[in-house]
Amino acid sequence: MSFDALRWFVSRRPAVVVLLWLVALALVVRLAPDLTRLAAEGQATLLPERSESAIAARILEASFPEQWFDSAAVLALHDPGGIDEKDRAFARRLADRIRSEDRPAAISTVIAPDGDPEVASRLLSGDGTLLLMFVPIKEAFVSPASQEAVAWLEAEAVRLAPEKPEGLHLSWSGSAVIGRDYMRNVQRTLDRAALATVFLLLGVLLAVYRSLFLAMVPLVTIGVSLLIARGLLAWAAELGWQLSSLVELFLVVLLFGTGTDFCLLLSWRFGENWNSSNPRGAIRTTLGRVAQALVTSAFTTIIGLSLMGTTRFKLFSSTGPSVAFGLVITVAAALTLTPALLLFLARWRPKAFTGLTRPPSGNWDRLGRAILRRPWLAWSLTLLVMLPAAVLGIRLTAENAFIQDTVAEMPPTTPSVAGLELIAEKFGLGATAPLAVLLEAGPGDPDFRSSVGLATIDEISRLLSHQRTLTEVRSATQPMGSTAPFEPARLSSRLRAVSEGFERLVEGARELKEGLNQGAARIRGAMLLGELAGADVLGEGAPAAPSPAPEPEEPSAPTPGESDPVTSGLRRATAAMLGQFGGVELPSVRNPIAPVEGDGPVAQLLRELGRAAEGADQIAEGASQARVEIANILDDPVGRRALDRLLINEKTIEENPELLRSFEAYIDSDGRIARIDAVQTARPFSPEALDQVETIRRRLGDYLDEYDEQDPMHPRAMVAGTNAEGADIRALTRRDQYQTWVIVPLGVFLVLVGMLRAPLACMNLVATMLLTYAFALGVTHVVFVWGMGAEGIDWKVPYFLFVLLVAVGVDYNVFLMSRLQEEVKALGLRAGITRAIGQTGGLITSAAAITACSFAAMMFSPLSSLRQLGFSLVVGIVTDAALVRPVLVPCGQWLLSRGRERRRQQALTRANAPGAPLPQAKETILG
Repeated sequence: MSFDALRWFVSRRPAVVVLLWLVALALVVRLAPDLTRLAAEGQATLLPERSESAIAARILEASFPEQWFDSAAVLALHDPGGIDEKDRAFARRLADRIRSEDRPAAISTVIAPDGDPEVASRLLSGDGTLLLMFVPIKEAFVSPASQEAVAWLEAEAVRLAPEKPEGLHLSWSGSAVIGRDYMRNVQRTLDRAALATVFLLLGVLLAVYRSLFLAMVPLVTIGVSLLIARGLLAWAAELGWQLSSLVELFLVVLLFGTGTDFCLLLSWRFGENWNSSNPRGAIRTTLGRVAQALVTSAFTTIIGLSLMGTTRFKLFSSTGPSVAFGLVITVAAALTLTPALLLFLARWRPKAFTGLTRPPSGNWDRLGRAILRRPWLAWSLTLLVMLPAAVLGIRLTAENAFIQDTVAEMPPTTPSVAGLELIAEKFGLGATAPLAVLLEAGPGDPDFRSSVGLATIDEISRLLSHQRTLTEVRSATQPMGSTAPFEPARLSSRLRAVSEGFERLVEGARELKEGLNQGAARIRGAMLLGELAGADVLGEGAPAAPSPAPEPEEPSAPTPGESDPVTSGLRRATAAMLGQFGGVELPSVRNPIAPVEGDGPVAQLLRELGRAAEGADQIAEGASQARVEIANILDDPVGRRALDRLLINEKTIEENPELLRSFEAYIDSDGRIARIDAVQTARPFSPEALDQVETIRRRLGDYLDEYDEQDPMHPRAMVAGTNAEGADIRALTRRDQYQTWVIVPLGVFLVLVGMLRAPLACMNLVATMLLTYAFALGVTHVVFVWGMGAEGIDWKVPYFLFVLLVAVGVDYNVFLMSRLQEEVKALGLRAGITRAIGQTGGLITSAAAITACSFAAMMFSPLSSLRQLGFSLVVGIVTDAALVRPVLVPCGQWLLSRGRERRRQQALTRANAPGAPLPQAKETILG
């Protein structure tokens, strides 16, 4: 159906149009699913699946199904007088209740004081006044399932409240509870914004229309289109359309603001063409004249919002196209339902249009003439007023000096925020949201349960332990955050044991040498006695030394094989001496290991003893040198660092089977994935925490890049956790913002050129909207940061402010430019611009007031980010209505077109001069 046919159908069958919209509304409202829940579920999957934290989370969930969790609820049991046995008993009863079979599926287990003694001791604060209980939740911290789990936990705690000891206070916090409170604040913002928008718009419409019935026409139109858009988006979400929690809020704000402007434009022009005797003809004329401007205005907004879909962050990519879809339905309602309702109102209550049919006051005409008397001056003064704040806004944008902090957005009195402060005071800022460093073995690498793998885990764990931004690091090699249990397995400890062994070896070798020397000395002493006595006292079978001269034979010689009595006596004396006085060095033995001549057994024995003593001396000397060298290495910092590596092999595990517990907790069953938990020094969700994540990732990357091809392990490291997701979101949104600052203005410019056919004028419009964005951002920074002491402008503000001001704010300029082109063709440049300002001043000011009131509804939000966004949008819209639209755009148009207008006037002057030839057409006619 063509537009001409549509406007004829609307003017002739308004009842059918209204009926069709009401039937569609009834069907959608009755059959459509709950958009609020679907949007909350979409909020839980904002990050792209290929982001580092998302990839790491999926791997950890598959590798450690009983130990990995997406979020957590933390219960703080606080007793200022100290936690006693009654408090512990209550905690155990609550833990048993949480472990019951009827718990929500999202709750896997509970870490409570009744568990492992080592873990339980870490759940009690140092001053003994705060006891923690961790409840891991296998859902994202903003998901509906997580919110239901938190609600169940709180209900169970309330159920056991009568058994709670006196003086014990319970506080819930943790990422899951913070996410629940955040989503509650978003919903509270939506409720307040919807209520405030209706009342504020009704007040403005009453001031504009001076008729309650006429004011209800745009409200009914937008209400119907909003409900239908919500239902259709809910059905689309079930089919895979991406949604976020902000979709509903922006649907309410933008559809009521922009949609009401469309209805206002239509009714305003209807008042100009008012004919009480023929309202159908007036509505057809109105639709024919405003359709192009309305569609152009709507199309620029729809394109600008749709271009948000090119971003990767789903909060942006889902919100823009969803609101654009709702705006399409609103435009359709404005072009059909609004005219039909106006016709019914014209038939039943024509007095309602009295306010619209009155002639303009003339104030805007006078303003237009005053501005165009000195356009350069007006243009310069306006820029002078706006430039200081605009420069500040440009600097903030260039430096990306915005903060991302979910906790800081919420009021300090929020229960989860108060609980987080209590836990941070007793356990440290980052205790409730630890990071998880994922280590993944490379292809062909040994598994992490091998000595090489464990050494790699230990090296990375100790690297993280040296980071000042981390208070504790837990892994397979330091399961409780301390390396003490594994110190004996380090190379330095083992080398120290080797050094002690060398020391004992030196002592033993010296004792051996001394014993050998003493033995040799005894033997030589015995030999010396034999020489003095001239007898074989050692029983070698030969005299110890040659006899000097033959002696006379004795009358009675001993029998063969029998010694004489003297020799036998000497032998017994030598044996006794060797046994009783062997420890005393004989004075006649100068060198007990001196070479001995002869081939007898004693001589050979002495030679062997000498060599053995020399060997013992060499052993002592070598062991002493080795011990000194080892001591030098261990005493030197460089040596200690080089040897500060872990060596755990199968024998170590066999001797210490308790090590398997830590391996099971931090290494998966295949040995290809290892996990390291790290506690940060910064508060969860804070900018400092996100900066720390980026630093850890950078240092891990630098460390692993130093591994060369000869290294047996080449693992990959990724960081997961709540703060890691926040860091990924921040990096992603920064890239998206840079992209949006180019794509959205370019897209809007191309749409304007296609509609207005005036490139220079379109450049002027887009440039003024960019200036308005920078000015509004600078003013917001001055008010909230410099004036109210906020930490900074929230990261969502510049993005949405930019898109909405460029895409939505250009509507008013389209209204002005479409009328300006029409008037300039008829009256010339100066007079046409003046008349366009006068004819659209009241309309655009009223439209701006409506949109500003719609955006102002966001300032009732409990979230500081939405208050900042609402304020900045109001500043931008008011600035556009008060300075940009009546001054900058007309003056800019005059400055851009004055040369062409001068040439046109000169051509007309020459054509009208006496004696000038008639135009060709006139000559033909006259001829």
